[in-house]
Amino acid sequence: MATDYPKPDSLLVGPRGVGQPYDVCLTITQSLTPASVNAASTAEQTFAVTGILATDQIDIVQQPARTNSTATTGVRPSSAGNIAITYVNPTAGALTPPSGNYTFQIWRLATNPSK
Repeated sequence: MATDYPKPDSLLVGPRGVGQPYDVCLTITQSLTPASVNAASTAEQTFAVTGILATDQIDIVQQPARTNSTATTGVRPSSAGNIAITYVNPTAGALTPPSGNYTFQIWRLATNPSK
């Protein structure tokens, strides 16, 4: 059975054999200032980030040094030009995630996956 494999410089994301080929397109670094996260909770916060498409897959590859117990638990495009980051605060008091430069690796759907 013939199988179309992604290009050598792409990543296949999804269940085996039915994933979508993504090409590594770009890395974006942007300064962000998160808001406070309530005690013992998670909070999704959105930030404007130029160049993001609603269909992108996003990874945080670098973020400011931790200054408290908050952590990121997820990142996604919330719409074109916007990223949503989910922060967790496991403590008994409200905390604010660190502000500063966040670097994102953007995986974008291949425009012609058969090549």
